[in-house]
Amino acid sequence: MLTYIVSWIQSHPGLSLFIAVMLFRLYQNWTYAEPAIEGSRVTQVNTGEQFKEEVESKKLVLVSFTADWCPGCRTAAPQFATLSRDISNVGFVKINVDTSPELAKEIKSIPTFKLYKEGKEVGSFVGFNKVEILEKIKNVLDTN
Repeated sequence: MLTYIVSWIQSHPGLSLFIAVMLFRLYQNWTYAEPAIEGSRVTQVNTGEQFKEEVESKKLVLVSFTADWCPGCRTAAPQFATLSRDISNVGFVKINVDTSPELAKEIKSIPTFKLYKEGKEVGSFVGFNKVEILEKIKNVLDTN
């Protein structure tokens, strides 16, 4: 059996490499742990009730729709957590689209960030663009 596997790998090197890369990526997803940012104020939300409570209880809330397997989400997560630490007058909420699909019905891609003011959506961003997000937050806060 082992000799058959070895001969198959030798006769299909490209496919073997592809399988090895996919297995490695799968391993990375299984072992992924989001980095902890000291002072982060990000709240994980899993239900519609929690979401409604968070969005309506604070004046301004930035919501991150994310997934553990998404490379862009992994890149944005520490920056999002750092923003939550640095901007005290805005709430920060994270929704995992895989564990809370009912909350992610309205988004089309990830990472998506939505800004809510007093329960109503006032901005939406696909991908993490810190400058754009900060500018929108400033504009919304200045209109008060």
